Amino acid sequence: MKEVILSGDEDDYDVFLQSWEPSESLRHATLPRNLNDPLIRDRFMNGGIYTGSVIRSEYASGTKAMDVQEIVARGHDFFRSKHKEWAAAFGDYVLGRGVPNEKLDAFVTRFSNLWVDGTARRQASSEMLAIKASIRDFDLLCCPDTAGCFVEETINDCIQPLFTPKEMAAVFEANNGLIDALIPDYIDFLGAEAPWLS
Repeated sequence: MKEVILSGDEDDYDVFLQSWEPSESLRHATLPRNLNDPLIRDRFMNGGIYTGSVIRSEYASGTKAMDVQEIVARGHDFFRSKHKEWAAAFGDYVLGRGVPNEKLDAFVTRFSNLWVDGTARRQASSEMLAIKASIRDFDLLCCPDTAGCFVEETINDCIQPLFTPKEMAAVFEANNGLIDALIPDYIDFLGAEAPWLS
């Protein structure tokens, strides 16, 4: 609660307006990435609008489950049906650009096992730090004047990268190619349910 200095002439509404702070759920719902998300909006409107907290699942190893509402809203079936095809295309592209198979396997395994398992594993595990170091080195090579400008949490220079800058470029290119090729199909799949159309 904000500290408020009162003159003595304020009514209850004045006090409220001067001391009110948005709840965690309101701050979450109004993040730019969430503004047009119908699922986030519904959760916000059906939860504690003024005092509600954002509900986060406790860490548990293994596959993460979404509720039925989120599976539909996110078009999960689209991704599930395309996964093998996309994974094969991604792997073929990256391996074809000279990335060793063991590095590709490490990259895929780390993201699937560590990235989704909470901040500590995502931000601080040695495996993920090696991927971040790969991005750091790629950034330094390609954009030395602006390298690190968009990095919230920098990592120590002594951390060894998983990929060389050339290998990291291949990963980025493969990812960009998939996005460019497949996002139109995803938009078609969502149809009128697309968050940006609501």
